[in-house]
Amino acid sequence: MRKITFAFLIAYFFGTTICFADPFYWGVASAAFQVEGSPADSDWKIWTHTPGKIEDGTNADRATDFWNRYDEDFQLAGKTDGESPSLGANAFRISLAWERIEPEKGKFSEDALNHYLEMVKSMRQHGLEPFLTLHHFAFPLWVAKGGGPLADSFPNDFAEYAEKVVQFFAQHGSPVHFWMTFNEPNVLAYEGYIYGEWPPGEKGPTQEALKVQFNLAQAHLLAAHKMKIADPTSKVGIALHWRVFQPKRKNFLDARVATVLDFLFNRYFLNTIVKGSPCTSLIQMFCAKTKISTAGALDFIGVNYYSRSLASFTVKAPYYVVEEGTGPHKNDLGWEIYPEGLGIALKDLSAYKKSIVITENGIADHADQWRSSFLLDHIKVLKEAQRSGIDVMGYFYWSLTDNFEWARGLKANFGLVEIRYDTFKRIPRPSFYTYQKIIKDSQAKSVSLERSFGN
Repeated sequence: MRKITFAFLIAYFFGTTICFADPFYWGVASAAFQVEGSPADSDWKIWTHTPGKIEDGTNADRATDFWNRYDEDFQLAGKTDGESPSLGANAFRISLAWERIEPEKGKFSEDALNHYLEMVKSMRQHGLEPFLTLHHFAFPLWVAKGGGPLADSFPNDFAEYAEKVVQFFAQHGSPVHFWMTFNEPNVLAYEGYIYGEWPPGEKGPTQEALKVQFNLAQAHLLAAHKMKIADPTSKVGIALHWRVFQPKRKNFLDARVATVLDFLFNRYFLNTIVKGSPCTSLIQMFCAKTKISTAGALDFIGVNYYSRSLASFTVKAPYYVVEEGTGPHKNDLGWEIYPEGLGIALKDLSAYKKSIVITENGIADHADQWRSSFLLDHIKVLKEAQRSGIDVMGYFYWSLTDNFEWARGLKANFGLVEIRYDTFKRIPRPSFYTYQKIIKDSQAKSVSLERSFGN
């Protein structure tokens, strides 16, 4: 374990300056189903109660009880004058539970919308800019039963939901300025429709996963236009998982496999909403044209970065193998700690000529052994990207607290704050204070870290 001391921090950043955008958003992220609890009917609620679907046999019925304890968590994350610990962040990313808001097609719950309105007000009271995601994996049961994102009606259904929500906040005097339509549409497509480890549990061909991504892209485009009409001040983005694919061996076939996987997983959805088509000059076989204008449909790109994958060619179908990176340090899920990949992702995304927000970056680390160095190493890469001219406007650590980690259950602990699930007590880990110090010392623009850490 690397011991983090002020002396180490000074040495680590010695001679550098903090030059973040004004405002630069330092935040933490969460998702509704993972923290709120799940009383409303959704595909994920049923999935978690199906034996054998969740590794540790747990469910998200209570999760972290964020639905009732949100103000406590916003106080932990934000800026307070009291004695209780506070991170000092100026932004918080949450998602809304579509199944709570629209439990039946066309029937919207005023109670749920008002509750989320109170959440937004609480965020602002604690000095936090709200970043809201409209969909983070869980579908209302009526959507799932109707075919989910494969259904022809899906784009319109989602767009109507998005319009209603944005309109509600604007009409109630608390407009939200930063929206993401979907979280990780690529992950949803692959986990649910190729690997079958998430709802609906299909193990199908790549073409089906691409159709899911394409329909989600159509939904984004349609929703973005409606959202801008509902509130012209809104900024609409996406939170896309970006996995760095590199060839395992230095040969043409492995390099080509890595390129194809990068396109199918990372770029297919993004190309569609930015360019109107996923097509590239390299790959034509999966192309399709959109019928909805992409103009004004993307104000920023959110990137969720965790690690890299090594790709290699094999003569057996499906003709490729994907493995975790081979670095010496891994998180509790076996993912390689590879901060260099964040720089690669940011450089790749800068080609799309949009502002970038790092909407997720975190580590499953129950013992809190690597989290402090993880933060420092990745933020160093972020700073290097900014120096090279890449427009990065925010960094959100995943996540403030431990949570329900989908098919992994409660055993993967990403939180800066430990959750004691028997009492729901929140206990900041040492890395909480590392991030607190990073945020504090970043707030003085162009002030050297040597000076800011000095006594």
